[in-house]
Order: sequence, then C-alpha cells, then structure tokens
Amino acid sequence: MIGDSPIKIKEVDMDDLPKILEGVEGKFIETSRIKIFTRFTTKIQGNQIVFIHGNLTSGTYFEETMVEFENDFYCIAPDLRGYGLTEDKIIDATSGLRDWSDDLKALLDALNLKKIHLVGWSLGGGVSMQFLIDNPQRVQSLTIIDPFLLLVLVELKIIREHLVGMIMLALAVEL
Repeated sequence: MIGDSPIKIKEVDMDDLPKILEGVEGKFIETSRIKIFTRFTTKIQGNQIVFIHGNLTSGTYFEETMVEFENDFYCIAPDLRGYGLTEDKIIDATSGLRDWSDDLKALLDALNLKKIHLVGWSLGGGVSMQFLIDNPQRVQSLTIIDPFLLLVLVELKIIREHLVGMIMLALAVEL
C-alpha cells in the first residue's frame, strides 16, 4: 500500500527475477504514470521495435524474437500495467484500452523514443491500435498478431485515416 491509497507496488528482489535470455536485459522504468518493468535488447542499434504482449502473459513472451532481431533492431518489451513485474495500478474500465496506451506513451517519453515500429499480440494488438489512434506521429509501422477481431474491424477505418506510415496486419486465425 502507498499511504491510504489502494495502489500496491510489487516488492521485487532483483535476484528473484525469472531468468532473461542472453542478449536481453530487464529493468524498471519510472514514468510519469507508472513504474514499468521493461525488457531491452542489449545491443542498442537500428530502429526501435516495441512489442506489446497479450492477456495473461508479459513481455517475456517476446524475448526469443528480440534475440533474433537484436542485430538489426533495438527491441523493447514492457510488461503492461497489472502484468508481469509492472506496478498493479487500477485500470479505468470506462476508458477502454487507453490506460495501457497512455502508459506506453509515458514509457516512450521516459526513454526518449520519438517514432517506433509497434508489434501487438492479442490484448497488445488492441493497446497498439489505441496508441496509434492517439499518437499517429509516433508510429512508423504497426503489426498486430491475433488481435481482438471485433476491435480490428471497428477501428481499421480510423487507423488507416491516422497512419502516415505503413500498416502490416498479421492475423493468426485458428480454425
């Protein structure tokens, strides 16, 4: 608990963290909104790709992909609010995915990243689309993997109107 607030911060001993793959490091980033645990490739080169995970998982989902891309891209994979090691802060359900999207913006501001390639899987696809709608100037490309299909159908027209760069849709459909 923080003071009288119901907000809880996870107490984490860095020695107790799950093993992160070689080539990837993890650290807490203090933003203007929330404390976000974020994984980075150790080679800082190339364009930035930010990976946003799906429901019931964390940024660790993308570690193997990050290692594969490390020679060509600077990869970043945060844990969304309430997932992994990121702070558990109450979500305003009336704002849809905007709390997570605004957290992403705060993270990019804290890291001084201006324009990114954005990859979102499942819930992360919805968060990525919301981020694009609110911050089109900061997205170089968008890749969504198995997103909330209904949200894709509703928002696709808006996304096309806002995106200056290229949109890549990777829809993994299970039959």
